[in-house]
Amino acid sequence: MESELIEPKSLPRWITLPLGLVLFPFTLLCIVGSAIMLLAPNVPPSVFTVSIGSVFLVGSIWVSLLSFRLIVSNPKKSKGFVSPVALRLIGILFIAMPIMAVIVGTFMDKPVIHSVQAIIYFCVAAQLFRIANVRASKKA
Repeated sequence: MESELIEPKSLPRWITLPLGLVLFPFTLLCIVGSAIMLLAPNVPPSVFTVSIGSVFLVGSIWVSLLSFRLIVSNPKKSKGFVSPVALRLIGILFIAMPIMAVIVGTFMDKPVIHSVQAIIYFCVAAQLFRIANVRASKKA
């Protein structure tokens, strides 16, 4: 059943290049904003604020590198825009979001909506893991 997953065709270069040129400056601004949030927070620094700021900074750098790859790399020659390891890490983040909502306590504000969101997040994570497994088996 996993071999039935068909990879979508790459977007043409005339779409990826302008998209990268638009996204790259925006992601650089996100890096600056994340760094400012980490280095000069409005609230007293704690383990939680530093860890959230670090996650935002790393995520901004990663998205900036992806937008840079849109500019410089030819998608037809590459084996996939996002590696299987990155797909698994994104899947873990989708699983962690509802868990963190329960831990922090925001889940109980609107339990019906948050339950539907949690189900969708788990389905997205399962699909990301499935795509990662198919891509990893194609590389091997």
